[in-house]
Amino acid sequence: MRRRLSDPGQDDGIGQSNDTLTSAYAGYHTFVATWRRLGATTIDAKQDPDEVCQELLMAAAFVAMRRQAST
Repeated sequence: MRRRLSDPGQDDGIGQSNDTLTSAYAGYHTFVATWRRLGATTIDAKQDPDEVCQELLMAAAFVAMRRQAST
């Protein structure tokens, strides 16, 4: 994320100064921490689309199984 934000090729100016980079990076960590606490998992979307879909379905199945086991 830090590499993407500090890319000089961006035209929006985000991450071009230390203040905006620090603020964006802190917000990103808060966002990720909240979603992970709620059960989100990381999926590598750079893979082949069929593999991404399979990984998403597997992640959803595991969540459903955990929820069913806890009731």
